[in-house]
Amino acid sequence: MEHTRDRLSKALQDAGVSHFIWCRSVLGYYDDFQSSLPFPKIALIDDLERAGNIEFADRVRAGEFDSTETEAQLWLREKRERLIEWRKMRDAEKRKS
Repeated sequence: MEHTRDRLSKALQDAGVSHFIWCRSVLGYYDDFQSSLPFPKIALIDDLERAGNIEFADRVRAGEFDSTETEAQLWLREKRERLIEWRKMRDAEKRKS
């Protein structure tokens, strides 16, 4: 399965957008589940429009680079596993006290 972040980065590179935007995409800055931004696609659209890439911004706005259901499930599973581990560590610390 190709990750949406990788599809986006390839498409941005093929479209010849600025190196700055492309680098951010490679690092997951615009990724729905890897970004620290609350709305990474809105940031991408804003960056693209400021750089004059209106047509590419329209593609993003249309949902062409939205994350897949599989990516969402993987993210949720990872978060759930981290929470379980955190609770185990917390409970172990409580028993020590």
